[in-house]
Amino acid sequence: VPHRSEPTWVTHELGRVFASLDFQGFQTLVEEGFINTEKVIPQVEISSAPAKGKEELDKVKTSFLSREESDVMIGMVDAGKVADMDVLERQLLPLAYVPQLPQKVLLFRIDGLLSSLDDTATANFNLARGACDSLRNSQPFLDLLCVMVQTA
Repeated sequence: VPHRSEPTWVTHELGRVFASLDFQGFQTLVEEGFINTEKVIPQVEISSAPAKGKEELDKVKTSFLSREESDVMIGMVDAGKVADMDVLERQLLPLAYVPQLPQKVLLFRIDGLLSSLDDTATANFNLARGACDSLRNSQPFLDLLCVMVQTA
């Protein structure tokens, strides 16, 4: 793995993150400004419909190396022909070694979506809990309940 100061370090790290499904490592790369999620992972619509899911997976597949392209690049490395590769091919080489890359990339998009939904749900839950606590501890409301019980 190249040193962090090398230009190919980010691609090596991204390949490691995708291969190991290291969601926290991906978030660290985003927070440190090494990558932009919207540029690395294509926008997809998450759906429970199998046809839509396949369509979205195909969208991710076209954004990354195909398995055939990966196999060609790995074959060049095995044959000792790394010097014959273009600069872009060498930059993308670490991603060629990630098995099932499109499926794993899709998991990172789902993780991002679920994280934002989790934040929204937590905020709404805290708001509802705060409202219930305020109502339960409200002296005017308790007085009103007391009067209602006395008149009933």
